[in-house]
Amino acid sequence: MDAADAALGVIHCAGVAKRAEPSAAARGSWYASAMQIGHGPPSVRQAMFGGHGEVLVWDLLAGQPAPPFTSVLSCVLEAGGHVGRHVQQRDSEIVIGLTGCGEATVDGRAQPFGPGTVVFLPFRSSLELRNERADAPLRYLIVKATPAAAEPKPAPARDDEPPEQ
Repeated sequence: MDAADAALGVIHCAGVAKRAEPSAAARGSWYASAMQIGHGPPSVRQAMFGGHGEVLVWDLLAGQPAPPFTSVLSCVLEAGGHVGRHVQQRDSEIVIGLTGCGEATVDGRAQPFGPGTVVFLPFRSSLELRNERADAPLRYLIVKATPAAAEPKPAPARDDEPPEQ
């Protein structure tokens, strides 16, 4: 970290520069600070997909239809938390880093995950998320969409048919 970064409170973690999170004393409880991200009370999930820690999840669409999008979620993974490996069973999705410092593993390939990072998960790919900070939550958005239908393939030509003109 250089002097300019230090003056701005910027930290570097896993190759992604981020503004430092406020201290625990300045933040209050991590749950209270997370309440600014979503609308209303979150769904509180523990040890998602065999990981560890608590994840707060807000459904930003609140059940409203928005095709082709099936879900928009605001999520907060607690400090040191881990969302275990899971496969996208129904939708394609993108995961967008908002704050914090983490690692996203897609189909077995790890990459830095933090503010401004966008991870694309095609239908049936796998994802695992880790919060690498022991003192700050990892905040991110998940946008899920129905996978694009494969374009229809033309039927193969038969040998006894004349070619199309």
